[in-house]
Amino acid sequence: MKGSADAKKGGPRYPAEARAAGVPLGGPPGLHPTLLVGSIFYDRHGIVSDMKAGLFDEVAAGGLLVEQDRWSALTGNPCMVDVVASSPRAIERYLEFVLARTQAPVMVDGSSPAVRIAGLRWAARAGVIGRVVYNSLSPESGPEEFEALAETGCSSAVILSLSSSDLSLEGRLRTLRGPGGLVERARQAGIEAILVDPGVIDLPSLGVAREAMRLIQQEHGLPTGTAAHNALGTWGGLRDGKLGTDARRPLTAVVDALNTAWGGSFLLYGPLSLASLVFPAVAAVDACLAQALLEAGTMVDLDHPLFRIA
Repeated sequence: MKGSADAKKGGPRYPAEARAAGVPLGGPPGLHPTLLVGSIFYDRHGIVSDMKAGLFDEVAAGGLLVEQDRWSALTGNPCMVDVVASSPRAIERYLEFVLARTQAPVMVDGSSPAVRIAGLRWAARAGVIGRVVYNSLSPESGPEEFEALAETGCSSAVILSLSSSDLSLEGRLRTLRGPGGLVERARQAGIEAILVDPGVIDLPSLGVAREAMRLIQQEHGLPTGTAAHNALGTWGGLRDGKLGTDARRPLTAVVDALNTAWGGSFLLYGPLSLASLVFPAVAAVDACLAQALLEAGTMVDLDHPLFRIA
């Protein structure tokens, strides 16, 4: 099912359906459960003992992966693992470990293009490139990243449309448009499933991201989503105790659930340790949206959160 036509605007009303590393996305809100992506081995992650060598507590890491898989099975929300690394050696070790311990796809993430490219090439050599989503292309991405995507046959990628030189709504949209824009360059590199993240850097920017998501879906017909939890990391009221010591958990659930309520197809929810908080909150919103589709005559899959938790 393609994105529905908007009679007034002439563009798609919803993102077209797509599959990112096998996970269905897009369509009207509620049709497919939100893809939830938890991060591991990120900067200052306590289970990592040597970031450059990629040494870590394997028991703790395995437990985090099991827990996300458990919540995914319980709610019906598909999951991925955002594998973050600081060196080529580390990303190879991390990817090998994660892909051997979960059936979930992974996002290849890292501190530099060289790290991410090393991850792509390892996945291609290991024969698992079909389980990989590149995270991410941005206005700062050089030709070597697009070349590596084409070379390895990676077909799914996140575009971070946030430009460091223009943080405005229009700036986010401009990076995607026209010849030489990120959408065209990604497609030329063989990316079939393009996921667009308009970028969240603080609480106010979450509102800008919401409008960007709507306009990107309308203009390009692409699935959108955010790392909404970034709004909490720079929220002064949480750091200085103004909102109380118990505010962070409910605010985390609310901010992440907003992404789905606003039509987001995927969510980078932060550390895997938050799975028990985020999956129920997002699944509840997915269930509500799916019920509206049922009332309008559109059936959703029986594994949907509507039938798992509602």
